[in-house]
Amino acid sequence: RRPPRSTPLYSSAASDVYKRQVYKDDPTIMAWELANGPYPGNYSEKATNWIRAACENIKKTDKNHLVAIGNTGNLHVNYYDSIKLDCIDYGTLHVWPENFGWYNPKDSKTFDNAVAKTIEFMKSNIEGIRKLFGDEKKCKPIILEEFGLARDNRGLGANSTTQYRDQFYSTLFQFLKHYMDKKMLSGVNFWAWAGEGRPRHTVWQQTDDWVGDPPNEDQGWYSVYDNDTTLDVVRKYTRAFVPAYAVQDHTLKWSFWVFIGVPLVVVVAGISVDLLKRRKDDEDENLLVAM
Repeated sequence: RRPPRSTPLYSSAASDVYKRQVYKDDPTIMAWELANGPYPGNYSEKATNWIRAACENIKKTDKNHLVAIGNTGNLHVNYYDSIKLDCIDYGTLHVWPENFGWYNPKDSKTFDNAVAKTIEFMKSNIEGIRKLFGDEKKCKPIILEEFGLARDNRGLGANSTTQYRDQFYSTLFQFLKHYMDKKMLSGVNFWAWAGEGRPRHTVWQQTDDWVGDPPNEDQGWYSVYDNDTTLDVVRKYTRAFVPAYAVQDHTLKWSFWVFIGVPLVVVVAGISVDLLKRRKDDEDENLLVAM
């Protein structure tokens, strides 16, 4: 059968980006991600074939950067099949308690269940991936690249409190530190840094500040502002996470320090040098990636 019209359109648009000399040779780019949370539906095999074709196409042209899928986790029926592909360098996880139906920020009684579900989800995925590869040395790096929680009572502005979000971040970070220390998780990204930006409208309009949330979603839904107490939690665990890779993994030739907006918001992704054979040895040593 002829592939759907979207396939050649995607390939054409993507190649316009990664084939450009300015991008494929850019050392500040860590990786290409194929899509944001691509759900395969009931088409597991077709979805995996598409992922293989897309990432192999990138690898033919750009041999300098890592490639990831951008999928959510084992909620996708083809998650384990796709992460095993040779052209995929590391795995991604996304966890959204409210979006997944576990949490209602206007009903605090749902919070404890949301935390428990989140922990269960992360444990299932991280340990499932380790089991998939068996040998620790063969296991690909895994990054929790998206997670977030709404402000208390689903407030959107910087004046609304973040008690439950702060507790959620703290509990999740503390749980994930166990896997970071065991080298079963390589990085953590919260969503999303808004900094000094503030939402002017519920739905984004031209000239509004960029506060992290997509234009079609409520502005400020998952935003972390520069005056949020959430930053105290992030600072605390930034200091706790850094030694897991900076000190214990001092033999690694590559360390990626991934920042979201400011240096205090850190994701430590210790990516094995084995994944970066295509880089020249004289270019290794502590690459700083600003995202």
